[in-house]
Amino acid sequence: MLCLQEVPRIPGGSGWTQFADGERTLPQRADLFADVSSALPHHQGLFVASDSGPVTDADGRPRQQQFGVATFVSDAVPLVGVESAFVHGRYVAHRQWPRGDRPRAALAVRLAIEATRFITVVQLHGLRDPGKQDTPAREGQAHRLADLVTHARGPGDLTVVCGDLNLLPTSHTFQVLAGIGLTDLVGSADTRTSRYPKPTRHASYLLISEPDAARTFTIPAHPEVSDHRPLVLEIWSRPAVDSGRSRSSGAVMTVHAVPSGHPVEGLMPRYAFLIIENEGGYADADPAEMEKVMAMHQDFATAVASSGATLHGGEALQPTPTARYLRGTRTDGVAVVDAPNPELKEVLGGYYLVETADDEQALELAKLCPAPHGYVEVRPVWEFSNPQ
Repeated sequence: MLCLQEVPRIPGGSGWTQFADGERTLPQRADLFADVSSALPHHQGLFVASDSGPVTDADGRPRQQQFGVATFVSDAVPLVGVESAFVHGRYVAHRQWPRGDRPRAALAVRLAIEATRFITVVQLHGLRDPGKQDTPAREGQAHRLADLVTHARGPGDLTVVCGDLNLLPTSHTFQVLAGIGLTDLVGSADTRTSRYPKPTRHASYLLISEPDAARTFTIPAHPEVSDHRPLVLEIWSRPAVDSGRSRSSGAVMTVHAVPSGHPVEGLMPRYAFLIIENEGGYADADPAEMEKVMAMHQDFATAVASSGATLHGGEALQPTPTARYLRGTRTDGVAVVDAPNPELKEVLGGYYLVETADDEQALELAKLCPAPHGYVEVRPVWEFSNPQ
């Protein structure tokens, strides 16, 4: 799923237009919704206009252009519900674009990710002016957004709210949304790119009803395609199981929330960070020491997200005495054997899978990966082509 804010649309239009509101003049696509629809042929696109106004096309002709939000859902996922509502104002066809106080519409979609499991995703582009501090208008926007979420989702739905909310992390909006069971994953992280020159780096947020359902959540800094960074959430379709078993049986779904109407493009190389340590180093570790090690791993995950790289997951492995070794797999002579190298002291104790811009960034991040009783091996992952 791809959620885009600030999407301009002239149905049937193409190329570029010129936008002006008395404060700034900007080039923008005539129909970004059609552009993205063409780039995502196996997705269903949904567009909701908040307002419309005059622009000038490449031939100098005046055109009325719609402005709103768009959600693109993979054809592989059943779309079972759609709802929209204005969280501020109402639709206006402007004769001239105003500098501020423009209406805002939110778009909710409900998807069936399993036979009896649903996800509701609501996105919006929040009020832009004045500044990002709380105002009565933003308070009203928060309550109308909460009403839409409550009405659109079903009982037990995994729920995500995302978009360029144009708020500070301390906004009362987050208390309102916490009241309907939503937790913010962004906090005070930088969600802007180098194209945004102002010092306040807060704008985009993503909230979820079940934080444990988040397999990974990243805010990539690269590639830069606008003055906002995308928010990328990968979720487990099933909630966590408290049986001590791995959660790897859950299906995975990815939600991209991208302000300024630009999809994330391209793939970056992936690397396995293999944590090789002497198991004996943890034999006498007390709870305080283990808590310190876990804090270092949390700091590492935060550093990866802040760098613009993507953490695709990782696991800690149980000690080698729990391992089993098989030789001759896929033959009639397969056998369970003893440890091939029992004298080894430093063994694989865990791993991370990290997507970075290049080798240099991978090595810089590996320097932050905890391995107090050993070392970190950085190994590139083979990328095999897949037409799907």
